Amino acid sequence: HSFFLCIVSNVATSVIKVALIIIISVGGFYTIKRCQCVNTKKQTDPKLIADVKVYKPRPYCSKTEVIVSLKDNNLMCLDPEDRFTKTILIVMKM
Repeated sequence: HSFFLCIVSNVATSVIKVALIIIISVGGFYTIKRCQCVNTKKQTDPKLIADVKVYKPRPYCSKTEVIVSLKDNNLMCLDPEDRFTKTILIVMKM
């Protein structure tokens, strides 16, 4: 009787290990997408801006996001409705 429980326990442990390996493997390829900008800024020094990316609303994010790459390699989210951001987009020809 205890031999049977030992086998069942070992099988259950093996199944759990395999399931975890599968979950971890799939998790590496599947990421939960969401909006990138939690907070936005009204403006920044235009001289610090290296690049601008605009992300239109997507299935996982219902808002337009404007993300600037700064020359110090930091990213900053700008308010897409702000006049500063609209001007930057015109200047950068976005």
